[in-house]
Amino acid sequence: SAALDVELSDDSFPPEDFGIVSGMLSVKWDRIAPASNVSHTVVLRPLKAGYFNFTSATITYLAQEGAQVV
Repeated sequence: SAALDVELSDDSFPPEDFGIVSGMLSVKWDRIAPASNVSHTVVLRPLKAGYFNFTSATITYLAQEGAQVV
């Protein structure tokens, strides 16, 4: 079945260290069909030099209508 109420959130780029050139760090899709793909791109500009540790974005969704968030 389709993934419903899909939310992507990426909090690993502090706004004091990175400027967003294009895209968004948090996005939502109403549904993603089975066996399909969704692409999402964010272009960032570093505001200062240095070493940074990045983590993965977080994805939450409903496996079916009325289910708990996965």
